[in-house]
Amino acid sequence: MRQATGHVLMVRPDGFGFDFDTAEDNGFQSPDSSDVSGAAHREFDRMVESLLDAGITVEVRDAPPACPSAVFPNNWFSTHENGVLFVYPLRAKSRRQERSGATLAWLKSRWPSVVDLSGFELDGEYLEGTGSLVLDRTGGNAFVVRSPRSHERLVELWCEQTGFRPIVFDAASPDGWAVYHTNVVLALGTGWAVACLEAVPEGQRSTLRKIIAATHRELVEVTWNQLEAMACNVLELHGGRGPVIVGGEAAFASLDPRQLAVLELHGDLLPVSIPTIERVGGGGARCAMAELFDPIAGFGEA
Repeated sequence: MRQATGHVLMVRPDGFGFDFDTAEDNGFQSPDSSDVSGAAHREFDRMVESLLDAGITVEVRDAPPACPSAVFPNNWFSTHENGVLFVYPLRAKSRRQERSGATLAWLKSRWPSVVDLSGFELDGEYLEGTGSLVLDRTGGNAFVVRSPRSHERLVELWCEQTGFRPIVFDAASPDGWAVYHTNVVLALGTGWAVACLEAVPEGQRSTLRKIIAATHRELVEVTWNQLEAMACNVLELHGGRGPVIVGGEAAFASLDPRQLAVLELHGDLLPVSIPTIERVGGGGARCAMAELFDPIAGFGEA
């Protein structure tokens, strides 16, 4: 399997705003009484333009009505080279309408084998896509932080169906609140990893370092302050001239020269300016892109 793709789906921030449902366990969201929709749209359009200029294919979809967090589509689906589409259960009721008929139909037409886990919402169990699952696609590891949005039983079920090995760990803020999504604390590229092990219990840190080292990735460790700037919420994509590492301007600005130099060995850095989306929505550049791994003909055939 490839670790990175050059094709992503993004959803326009129509109806974007502070989502009170997700704010219950997302400590990165900040309320704003002003009309932030216009700013979010401008940031979104600039980000799409930057990706296109870098040679990345972007599929832009419209958001369903009254979905303030729809700009983060990677939480409700994931695509895979074997033609499988996973649809995920979401904790916040405000987000469940994001699985809109039009976008879902478009996805199903291209990834015809569908595994729909959304019904687990009825049991109060959740697994929020590649927010919950940070995937080592080349090595078959699925890294997951335990949280109210990522239930271990569903992680095990997902891994049983995909053949990935579950690596479940804990992460929390200095104040003790659980990190809500794995992709806030960990990112994986083909030859690199960015992780805030400062947020991980001391007894689990060495194990994670060993596992990441065994995948032959160069590890960039960041601080909690850098994590708050979304330094771990970055994504490797295939651009027109090779690997591109996409992240928010604040994320890259938070890194020191040594950390930046490591990442620059593995791809061109593509900073995007999305401060309103990050501050009000509580998610970063990686969250705004759902990877599209186009099915490979004959994948898995004998």
